[in-house]
Amino acid sequence: MHAEQLSQEKYDALLNQYMQIIQNTKVVLDSEDTSSTFAEQNKAFCERINAYQDIKKISEENKQLENASHMLLAANYYLER
Repeated sequence: MHAEQLSQEKYDALLNQYMQIIQNTKVVLDSEDTSSTFAEQNKAFCERINAYQDIKKISEENKQLENASHMLLAANYYLER
């Protein structure tokens, strides 16, 4: 499978989409409120991992684009934890 070369605009749009997914999981995963169920926490964790994997993929495939190398480092940092 060959890497998809994205325009800066398309990369930024995908990055924003993935970052929104990560942001949405903060309520469940990063909150002091413990009212969320295990199923909700598990779903949010999987969504967050998938979003970071997607960021890693598009950033690896488009290293020449602005912020791609930084986002690749950030995604790898999170995924390695």
